[in-house]
Amino acid sequence: MNEQENLLDLAHRYIEFFNNPNGTAEKLGNFLAPEIEMPNKFAPAGRTNDYAKMLKNFQIGQKLVSPQSYRIDTAIVQGDTVALELSWEGITVQAIGPFPTGRSKNRKG
Repeated sequence: MNEQENLLDLAHRYIEFFNNPNGTAEKLGNFLAPEIEMPNKFAPAGRTNDYAKMLKNFQIGQKLVSPQSYRIDTAIVQGDTVALELSWEGITVQAIGPFPTGRSKNRKG
């Protein structure tokens, strides 16, 4: 497997981690760098978090959105960068950001 295939495989395993309701903060740590910035529907401008804050946010998210699933719609690998276009569906236990309580979907986000 070449480096780009390895990166794409890692990205697929990362998404599958979130599709598994038994994921733990400890297992999430296998995928994280010391700092990460990720824009998403809950933080559209992005945010940079340290490792401890990312694990804490993951644990909070598990309580607020369950179950949830992600589907990779498009994946692009260039050099050491992977870009994913995802569809998401989950059930929120309370209104969060743009998502009301109950079943929510985000296509091509």
